[in-house]
Amino acid sequence: MDIKNNFRTEIEIINQIKNLKDEKRRSPELEDFYSRTIISLLDELDALNKSIPDFLGEKRLEKVRGVYVSGKEKEKLLQALQIEEENLKSIKRVSVEKAIKEERVGMFPIIASRLFSNMSFRLRKGKFFSDLYENLRKANMPLLLTTYISMILLSTLIAIIAGIGLSAFFISQGQTGIGLGALLLPVVVFFFVYLYPSSKSSSIKSKIDDELPFAIIHMSAISGSGVTPSQIFEIIARSPDYPSIGSEMRKIVNQINLYGYSLVNSLRDTAKTTASPRLAELLNGIALTLSAGGNLGDYLEKNAADTLVDYKLRRRRYITISETYADIYTGLLITAPLIFMLILVLVNILGGTVGGMTPETMAILGIGGVIVINIGFIVFLEISQPKG
Repeated sequence: MDIKNNFRTEIEIINQIKNLKDEKRRSPELEDFYSRTIISLLDELDALNKSIPDFLGEKRLEKVRGVYVSGKEKEKLLQALQIEEENLKSIKRVSVEKAIKEERVGMFPIIASRLFSNMSFRLRKGKFFSDLYENLRKANMPLLLTTYISMILLSTLIAIIAGIGLSAFFISQGQTGIGLGALLLPVVVFFFVYLYPSSKSSSIKSKIDDELPFAIIHMSAISGSGVTPSQIFEIIARSPDYPSIGSEMRKIVNQINLYGYSLVNSLRDTAKTTASPRLAELLNGIALTLSAGGNLGDYLEKNAADTLVDYKLRRRRYITISETYADIYTGLLITAPLIFMLILVLVNILGGTVGGMTPETMAILGIGGVIVINIGFIVFLEISQPKG
């Protein structure tokens, strides 16, 4: 038996611990993985150190992966090695996932962070940005709060430069009103970027609520087949029928498989970050049912019936509202244009202008306005109607 190999292994472990501490500082989101890996390495080091007296006493030792340990330390060493390997695999998976997200985000957030990270770190503590963090999480945007604030600042800076340039151009052309209006471009861009996560979160909420009744029915049917609760969420996450709910279910699956969360904890954590209060209520209810030892199938079956009734009521309510929209459309885009055309005919017969506009100009503007309002009305109906 060669004790030198044990010493070399201990030196490698110490160097590995130093490297992991550096990586831990650079990647705070992986702190738990690095901490557990470091603890397992310390256990390996402890097992090797405790075997040194047996070496000196020439007692019988067992060989484990190239090193020699006493029989009572063998189990401890094997357990530490297993924990180390599992954590390193998890670190690799999470790092790959992080790299994919960063590639998907693009270069704009990176440039913005480099320019405004210090300022963003101070601004994030203010009340104005207090709700932005929750909106980013509910919108499933893979960005830190400081990064998004940096993006707001960079977008506003670009808008300021563009606004000044456009203003100078239009004023030089004699169009002072448009030139002054161009100076408002930075304000518009600032609030547009600031409100975007909230708008996206609302859109996701609507889609989740539309998919939820059918997803619960699916989950209820799956639970009756005898699969484990975690497998139910994996099936829904992989299903192409629920794209919005599937992204929320993938959070649960990833927290279990990558971060080592229990199913109950991952359900409660996902409920805090989902954009839909209905889905949050469902996840908290499932977590409570599982932790209390209740029947998950019965809970899902009852919830499916209640959610489906609520879905039908929402559809009926939308049909009633659609009748009101039809009356508005008739008055605004059928009757009003006819009256407008009669006025144009009278103005054309009597001659003269209205507000400095000839009947031809008024007709062009009126037709353009009708087209724009029609397009806006169609878009509004498409956005407001429940899907499914």
